[in-house]
Amino acid sequence: MKHFLIALASCALTFGLAQGAKTGKLAGHVDIGPVTPVERPGHPAKVPPEWYKRNTVVITQRGPHNGHMQSHLIRLVAELKLSGTGDFAINLNAGEYQVGVKSTQPMRQPPTQKTVMIVAGKTVTLTFHVDTGIR
Repeated sequence: MKHFLIALASCALTFGLAQGAKTGKLAGHVDIGPVTPVERPGHPAKVPPEWYKRNTVVITQRGPHNGHMQSHLIRLVAELKLSGTGDFAINLNAGEYQVGVKSTQPMRQPPTQKTVMIVAGKTVTLTFHVDTGIR
């Protein structure tokens, strides 16, 4: 009985580690600017933390597909609030995702949505730039 319990615990631990290994990490940063009408090149003004918090990173995933067709369904995976410095991070199951930025403040031009491939045990890093249009 003791050997059975040890084997069972070993299997559970192995299964748990294997399940955890199916995820990878998406991390990144969102730059916002300019924040003042006049900025010297190489010396951007500091972005107030509340400006970052008005932005959300949106992660979506397309529906299932096979060799003949791809679903047009898009599933919302997560909406991440930015930190006060513009950073974000999330663990995701391995697969292909689309990542974009949504803002509650006016943007001159929204950042382009990016497609990323998350690989188990790896980190993918993205950077977006939100153009405020302030000139």
